[in-house]
Amino acid sequence: MPTYLHPGVYVEEIPSGSRPIEGVATSTAAFVGYTTKGPVAEPALLFKWSDYEERFGGIRDLGKSESGDAMGFAVYSFFQNGGTAAYIVRAVLDGSADAATGFLVNPADAAQILRFTAVNPGEWGNGLRIRFEAKTDFPGYYHVRVGVMDGTEFKEQERFTDLTLADADAVDYIESKINDFSTMIHVEVQDISPYLLGVSISQSLAGVSDFSTLNDLTMTVTVDGSARPVTFASAEFDGTSTLADVAGRIQELVRGSVVANAAVRDFTCTADGGQLVLTSGTHLSSSSAVVTGPGDATDASAVLLLGLANDGTELTGQQSLDALLSGIAGQVVLQLGS
Repeated sequence: MPTYLHPGVYVEEIPSGSRPIEGVATSTAAFVGYTTKGPVAEPALLFKWSDYEERFGGIRDLGKSESGDAMGFAVYSFFQNGGTAAYIVRAVLDGSADAATGFLVNPADAAQILRFTAVNPGEWGNGLRIRFEAKTDFPGYYHVRVGVMDGTEFKEQERFTDLTLADADAVDYIESKINDFSTMIHVEVQDISPYLLGVSISQSLAGVSDFSTLNDLTMTVTVDGSARPVTFASAEFDGTSTLADVAGRIQELVRGSVVANAAVRDFTCTADGGQLVLTSGTHLSSSSAVVTGPGDATDASAVLLLGLANDGTELTGQQSLDALLSGIAGQVVLQLGS
């Protein structure tokens, strides 16, 4: 302000207070690519970089990759340079990404199991920890805490209190409360019996290209104590036969014409990821089992890398269930996300 030294009339110019009108962005960008986490093939409208960090994991750490995270840097640059709205669509390599999972036997009903799953696929869910605690002053109710381990310290990120496992129609039923509000996990209460599977799993057979070497060989597959001979004919397989063909033939020979024995009648043999998986038809903790060994004279199990003698894997129903659990009471560790 000027200083007026004498009485009089003065004319003074002052700013009018008007401001130039700034243009409003009318364009919306779209980005499609690989992200750490987030819904797959579902567009999400974001308005700032922090939204991307929270929902899609920010810039991926690709180690020493020369290309870096093209998707993450593109979205970051867009918002840093004035972008105001963008649709983000997460893509996966082959459409078969898996969400990390973990299991806990229902403390209120041993015939049920709680299956916890990361809300969307990706390795980001591996290592998520769930702590399941009974409410000491109110029997039948539980608290669930979700977080990650920072060294030896549990870092809580979500908490759900006063959950019930008994009444599926209750407001505080565990499925309803967690699945409606959690941004990290889903939970499902399931029958435990499908997880009590006796299995025999081969080593990897991905490198085997000619299964005609099985012709004229035999082996024995014992399902829940019932020994079933498996004999391959002299022209059973040729150079075009696949592991799926071998699996189908084993299943057919083990089942035979038996219909009364559920373990044998419902026995399955499948080719999964380059391995043979032989599974009992029953769902019992200790008696459900598949044991594979040599036949009368020749040994097809050695060629197929089945059985403990050939470094295969054999688990009873209870052992299969135990392999899914963390081994720590009241705790779940999510794993196998990809």
